[in-house]
Amino acid sequence: MKTSFTLSTGEKFDIAVGETERLKRLQRKLARQEKGSNNYMKTQDKISREYQHITNRRDDIANKLSREILGYEQVFIQDENIAGWRSKRGFARGGRKIQRSVLGRVKARLSSNPRVTVLDKHVATTATCVCGVKTKHTPDKRTFVCPSCGYSDDRDIHAAKNMIRLSGVDNLILGMGHIELTPVKLTTSACDVVGKELGSSPSHAQVRPDDEAGSPSPLGEG
Repeated sequence: MKTSFTLSTGEKFDIAVGETERLKRLQRKLARQEKGSNNYMKTQDKISREYQHITNRRDDIANKLSREILGYEQVFIQDENIAGWRSKRGFARGGRKIQRSVLGRVKARLSSNPRVTVLDKHVATTATCVCGVKTKHTPDKRTFVCPSCGYSDDRDIHAAKNMIRLSGVDNLILGMGHIELTPVKLTTSACDVVGKELGSSPSHAQVRPDDEAGSPSPLGEG
């Protein structure tokens, strides 16, 4: 899994917050102490506070990213079972990275917003080509290639663009040309650090009939 979030514009966010060095030191210290002793209890308390610090940091990043995404008029995401990815075949090695990511937090914040369209998890956003043919791609295949029409694109960007095409939202005009839409397709986590400073507002793209069919919407939201 390469990125935490991919937008239909091609922008990607590698966002995850892992265990701090301080937490690791405290855990090693606790392992050397006598269980139940005063020092043991003090170290446990410090560990609890450090975990809270990590949780607060994840919440802060999730809030900032959610606000940035919701700067768009309309957002499209998919109702993925993120927790299940940790043990799913093909995703297992990315389990710890998924655990460290803010993916679930952002999804929860976006899902409750009235401007966010949530697609069913069974919608084939990754497998469906712009020509309509479905081609299964394993998680290690990072480029989508259609054997029928020859279309190819980055796997995650292709899936993000399909958020709009397959959303069933009637007021979107999708032509066969280039579509400058902008929602977010949420994918799995890959990095242990924040790969981008959050805060600047996204520019709002306009939907035009002669635009290319495929990007998540300006409308919002990967």
